[in-house]
Amino acid sequence: MSGSSTIFRLLLAGCGACVIALTMAVTSCTILPAAVTLTDKLPRETDVPGWVITGRYRTSRMNRIRQISPVYAEYEPAEMAVAEYRRLSDETRAIRAELIRFRSPLDSFGLYGRERGFDPAGRFTGDDAYARDGSLFFRKGRYYLKIIGTNLGEEDTDAPGQFRSVVANNLEDRPGDGSLPDSLFIFSDGRSTRDIVHYKSGVDSIPGMKDVTLMRRVLAGKKHDIMYLKTATAFDAEQEFQKVMRNGEDFMLSNIGTLPTAVRIVSDHHCIVISHYKQWIFGVMDADTINEGNRLIIYLYGELKARLDRNKK
Repeated sequence: MSGSSTIFRLLLAGCGACVIALTMAVTSCTILPAAVTLTDKLPRETDVPGWVITGRYRTSRMNRIRQISPVYAEYEPAEMAVAEYRRLSDETRAIRAELIRFRSPLDSFGLYGRERGFDPAGRFTGDDAYARDGSLFFRKGRYYLKIIGTNLGEEDTDAPGQFRSVVANNLEDRPGDGSLPDSLFIFSDGRSTRDIVHYKSGVDSIPGMKDVTLMRRVLAGKKHDIMYLKTATAFDAEQEFQKVMRNGEDFMLSNIGTLPTAVRIVSDHHCIVISHYKQWIFGVMDADTINEGNRLIIYLYGELKARLDRNKK
């Protein structure tokens, strides 16, 4: 009997230990915080008193993102989250918050700049935020936020900014997230992005060329839209230039001394002239005449060469 009692007690002690271990495991699982999703970075109702959430969703499916906007899909976002809000006191007043996470700061800037365009009517608060028509647009690192207001009243003037502040505080800062490539500023005296738009899929007027950047700036006393693109090697730049000649039937091959040019006459007072030098393709998108385009190409070439020579030192 004593032997049997000993075995029983050992079995009972073993079961008790298993129950304790299982209880501890379950308890430890329950205290682990849930993973934070992109949707969690959008304002909760407690963050924006007076507003109620009427719907929200998150997606990483490119087909769904393309349905929302084909332009979004051009910059290949990793995911996007959307939340819709209504004023508690007036259901006709609404705010839609869209937060999009990209794989690089250049892509988030690309969509931000693409939708902003060269908009003189936008009320800017720094290069990475502006307001227009009751809505607010904001970029931070790999993220792009849109706060779109509908039927907002005078008392709602500060609402988009309140929504933006909540999201900005929720976005984590990661080393390198805010940096844009130096190539974006090759024709800029500073690092302002306000007059720069990056087209990842290229522009229709120069077929076959991707990752084209446009800048609006003064050349020879007049504002012009210039284009530029940095390739991996000088050989790649030449190949891209030749591709334009093959894909764009309207482009004519020419030269300014030893500098090759491709010219497209769009209308009587509008022509495009592009060239290449080392790893760079550059040009002017809105010259009045071919002669003016050639003069601007010479100006840009001199500026580009001087900047590259300075960077060597």
